[in-house]
Amino acid sequence: MLEVTRLSVKFEDFQLEDISFKIENGDYFALLGPSGAGKSVLLETIAGLIKPDFGAIYMNQKEITNVKIGNRSIGLMFQDNSLFPHFTVKKNIEFALKPKNKNKAETRQSLKQLAQDFNITHLLERKPQTLSGGEIQRVLIARTLASKPEILMLDEPLSSIDTAFKDEIKTLLRKLNRNGLTIVHVTHDFEEAIALASVIAVLNDGKLITAGSPEEIFNKPANEFIARFCGHKNYFKAEFTGDGFAVVHSGFKIEIPATKIHSGSGAILIAASEIILSKEGFPTSARNTFRGKITDISMSRSGFEVKVDIGIRLVAIITAHSFQLMQLKVEQEIWCIFKASSVQIIN
Repeated sequence: MLEVTRLSVKFEDFQLEDISFKIENGDYFALLGPSGAGKSVLLETIAGLIKPDFGAIYMNQKEITNVKIGNRSIGLMFQDNSLFPHFTVKKNIEFALKPKNKNKAETRQSLKQLAQDFNITHLLERKPQTLSGGEIQRVLIARTLASKPEILMLDEPLSSIDTAFKDEIKTLLRKLNRNGLTIVHVTHDFEEAIALASVIAVLNDGKLITAGSPEEIFNKPANEFIARFCGHKNYFKAEFTGDGFAVVHSGFKIEIPATKIHSGSGAILIAASEIILSKEGFPTSARNTFRGKITDISMSRSGFEVKVDIGIRLVAIITAHSFQLMQLKVEQEIWCIFKASSVQIIN
C-alpha cells in the first residue's frame, strides 16, 4: 500500500498543496488532470526525484519520504523515450538488470523471461531508433520492471503512441494489473483513465480535487470543472424548487424526475445523446420541450454535436444519418426534447 499524507511541494514556480490519498495493493490508480496540473511533479516526488517541503510518503506503512530513490521499490517510466539510443534493446534491459542480479546467468535468465513476457524477443538486437512507438513502450515497461518494483509509475505512457498501438499497450497494462501489479498512471485523457483505472484522482492547479472509482467520478462529478473534464456537455448549477423542477440560469425551468423531488442547491446533468432534435416539433410525453436556435455544429465520434441556445446552451448528439435527413444548419430554429428521466440530479 502507498499512502501520501498532506504532501506539499514547491517546484520552480509551481506548488502542490496538501495532497493526501491512499493506493491499495493491486489498484490501477490514474492521476488525471489537464496539462500543468502538477501530475508529473507529484509522481516524481513519490518516486524520490523531488523532495517535498511538507508531508509524508509511506510504503506498506513504512515512511519512505527521505529514502533514496533506488530503495523505494518504485519503477518510474517517464513520458519521453528514455532508452539509451546507442544500446540495443538487449543492452538497455541488461543495464537495469545488472544491479538486481548477482551473476551473468541470472541476468540472462531474467532477460529471457522479460523478453517473453513482453513479446520483444525478436527486438533484442535492434536499436531504439528502429522501433515503433508501441515497441518502444513495451521495451520501456520491460526495462522498468526489470528491478521488480512493487509499484509501476507511468507518466503519460500513451501520449506519444499512434492510435494503432494504443490498444496494444492498454491490453498489456491491464494484464500486468490483473496479475497483481499496482500501477499509478498519469494522464490528461479521461477516456484513457476510465478504460484502465480502478481508482481515479483528479488533480488541478496543484490541488487534489476528488478521488473515487471511475463510475463515481463520471456519474457524480464534484464540480463543473470535473464534469467538463470528463466530457459532460450539459452540466448546470441549479436551484431545486421542491415541486419537480430545477431552476437554472436566471429562472429557466427544467422538469426533473418526479420520483426525486429535491430542494436547495445543486447541479443537473443532461445526457447529450438523450436530447431529441426536431425541426417541426411533434406530440410527445416528454415534459422538457424547448424551441431554440442552432449556434454551432461539429463532428464527433458518434455522429454530430449540435449546440442549441434555448435560453441555456444545450449540446445534443445525433447520428450522421439523422443529421443528413434533417439538413441542419447554424442559425436554424430547432426543437429540443428530452424526458425528465434524462435529467441527472447532483447534490
